[in-house]
Amino acid sequence: MPDSKRFFFITTNYCWGASEFLWYDAIKQLYANKTVVFAYIPKFHHSAIESLQKEIGQQRVFNSSRYQLLRFYKRWINKLYPLFIEKDTLKEMLTKFKPDLVIVSKGNAFGDEEIPIFLKQNGFKYIIVNHLVSESSWPLITELSRLELIEGVQFSLKNYFVSNTNKMLFEKMIGAEISNAEVVFNPIENKPNLMPDYPDIHNGFSAAIVGRLECFHKGIDILIDVVKESKWQTRDITFNIYGNGPHRIIIENLITKHNIQNIKLHGYVTDKTQIWQRNHILILPSRMEGQSISLSEALNFKRTVVGTNVGGISEYIDDNITGFISQFANKFELDEAMERAWNRRTEWAEMGIKANEKWKEKAPAYPIENFIQRIFNLITTL
Repeated sequence: MPDSKRFFFITTNYCWGASEFLWYDAIKQLYANKTVVFAYIPKFHHSAIESLQKEIGQQRVFNSSRYQLLRFYKRWINKLYPLFIEKDTLKEMLTKFKPDLVIVSKGNAFGDEEIPIFLKQNGFKYIIVNHLVSESSWPLITELSRLELIEGVQFSLKNYFVSNTNKMLFEKMIGAEISNAEVVFNPIENKPNLMPDYPDIHNGFSAAIVGRLECFHKGIDILIDVVKESKWQTRDITFNIYGNGPHRIIIENLITKHNIQNIKLHGYVTDKTQIWQRNHILILPSRMEGQSISLSEALNFKRTVVGTNVGGISEYIDDNITGFISQFANKFELDEAMERAWNRRTEWAEMGIKANEKWKEKAPAYPIENFIQRIFNLITTL
């Protein structure tokens, strides 16, 4: 693989989430292979960013506000003579480093449309990676801005989505087909020699709910509405929630309010093996998804899934065969899917094996290597 190319990564997210793993791991591997790589990250703090800066250097990993305010005296002069404009650090960096390819990673497919337009207007080659398209995020845009969005997408060398469902939804939302689109896969921690056995069921069943504690995204409040009912309180099953996020206190209050005894909060767990040593099934009550990393992790560990029909979940799960699909993210549909799952709880282990086989057929064994090879193939054919 050639090492003379220069790559510039941009993430539009203002917090650390699942959509950061792809560009983060790709940067580390490219750098390890002696490839020249730069990154622009909006101003927010996270230990992973600090680690990347130490490894690659702060001069190549920029973690700052995009727009720099003018000095006071320039702002004062501007009132009389509008000579000065805000400093756009992102545009300055791109102009300075002249990358062969810019990789724009978008946590949400809508927003920051001016970045592809700037790249196009200034002759940069770029790709866009869209990590989430949601039914609840229809863009409120004018016809002019819609056409600009389409222009930025169509001029991109490639538009990556993390599921076909997201791609088709995006096309519907912009009213145009995307001919240069492909599905790309997020990485997961994969240690084949550390695969835990399926947990013993004689002491009851355990279900894992894994992800950032954001109810508008992960739908944990919907799960609580289901589990608070007496039938789930009297069944021999524990619901273990893993993760942190802004809605933790709300979730705790809901659990206390309804006196739910079989929901446990565990916080963030780094080693996912610990999760699947004790849990028999994954529940994903999500209102929106791109390609759920917790879904991929569960399938990797040969666990079956109850999930809502959003994002790529139903692309990996065959209803009543390898898992259970709730057609909508609401209390009644989720309860119906969970009820079907509960009635077949002695089959979960076998269903998890089948789900793992289907997942392996679709997902590459080494997602980062696969992604890097794709972007090298793009620029070597120019």
